[in-house]
Amino acid sequence: DGQGADEQLAGYGGNDLALYAGLLGNKKFRSLLEEARNYKQVNGGWPYGFLLGAMQLHYGPGFSKILPERLRLRKAGPVDWLNNDVTSGIYDLPAKSLQENLLRQLYSEPLPALLRYEDHNSMAWSVESRTPFMDYRLLEFTLGLPESFVYYKGERKTILRHAMHGILPASVENRKDKMGFVTPEELWLKEEGLEWFREGVEDTLRLLPEMFNEDKVRKLFTDTVDGAVPFDFTIWRILCFGKWYASMIK
Repeated sequence: DGQGADEQLAGYGGNDLALYAGLLGNKKFRSLLEEARNYKQVNGGWPYGFLLGAMQLHYGPGFSKILPERLRLRKAGPVDWLNNDVTSGIYDLPAKSLQENLLRQLYSEPLPALLRYEDHNSMAWSVESRTPFMDYRLLEFTLGLPESFVYYKGERKTILRHAMHGILPASVENRKDKMGFVTPEELWLKEEGLEWFREGVEDTLRLLPEMFNEDKVRKLFTDTVDGAVPFDFTIWRILCFGKWYASMIK
């Protein structure tokens, strides 16, 4: 299967800031302008946030201080709903180049976890799984490429798309969105699954009171349902963690 391709070739979203920061840091101003113009053409507005973020990464706190609070880059901090959060500060700031960001994806997250899930799933059925994009020779090659071969004018996996031209259907080669195995957690949480979610979260809190700040988790649950905070998978993960823990202590 294709594990490793997205991490090597910027297949995931969230690489824009790192790309802009790398171009700025290497003084590739023309390329930076090209990327910004392409972003405006596709999205209808200039990528001010990415540009300001890139400048903060390279010009440091002194530059950040002259910006309004809402425009400043924020270091990763502990979440208030988890007691003794040991995950904060793994990365204090975003990566300063696209390559650095891709290396984080390859060696820290998400690839190690994805490969572990894959190994568990395949071995559960006695199936040998192969990940050809993880061949060390291919990794060495892709990680040594110029950034423009990887992410160019908003096109991710640039070199792979060009290599597969005339082989893949055009609808696949030119596809821009990225979608995994999607399930409608937000729809479940806010509509027909609301009470199931609530019961699951309460079960987790009851099982693990020393781990979670109950009031903060309940507030996060309510704010997520009401739309006061953007939806993410935190509530889903709290629920799933509780169900996993319950199965382990039976």
